[in-house]
Amino acid sequence: CISHASRMHLAPRSRLDLAFISAPCRLACSQLYLALVDGHTEWEQTECTLEIGADATDPRGFRMAAEGHPGFRAGGKHAGAARTAMHVIARGVLMPGGRPVTKLLMVPSSGRRHQLRIHALATGHPIIGDVAYTGDAAAPRMMLHAWRLMLPLPKAPQPLCVGTADPFPVASAAADHNAQPAAAANAQPAAAAAVAAIAA
Repeated sequence: CISHASRMHLAPRSRLDLAFISAPCRLACSQLYLALVDGHTEWEQTECTLEIGADATDPRGFRMAAEGHPGFRAGGKHAGAARTAMHVIARGVLMPGGRPVTKLLMVPSSGRRHQLRIHALATGHPIIGDVAYTGDAAAPRMMLHAWRLMLPLPKAPQPLCVGTADPFPVASAAADHNAQPAAAANAQPAAAAAVAAIAA
């Protein structure tokens, strides 16, 4: 299970989190994000390429919208083509309450305003705690975390990789009888493949 204190009982942490921690910084992308999204995804990895534009239904001008949304309006300062790759790390439940959630690695290759939030929403699995787009005020915070940032340096042979701790660590399923070890076991190969693909 996963609690808002960042505990997630799903799969052995050594095989999952350490694989990400040891991944080299020679990544093809510049930013990696971790997120907890609502529900259990039907896919192990996916990519969203919906264009992002302003949301004409928001009088404040704060929200953005993906193409196909009734309020989508192309053009503008923060609008344009967008692409986000999403890889499942684990599936479990958020505690207290037992809410089904999926932990994702999100890899944007563009930088539109609210891109990750909108693309997650477009898959049918919005980010937990995203009040602006779903009204989900039950979580103590929005469960989206900037995890790794790669910064090319002009005179350095390799880019500088800046990272933070994983706020949604995966703990052993044996620690909680409400965990779902079968789902976690299925998620591990996909997560390992995602690491290999990104670090190649």
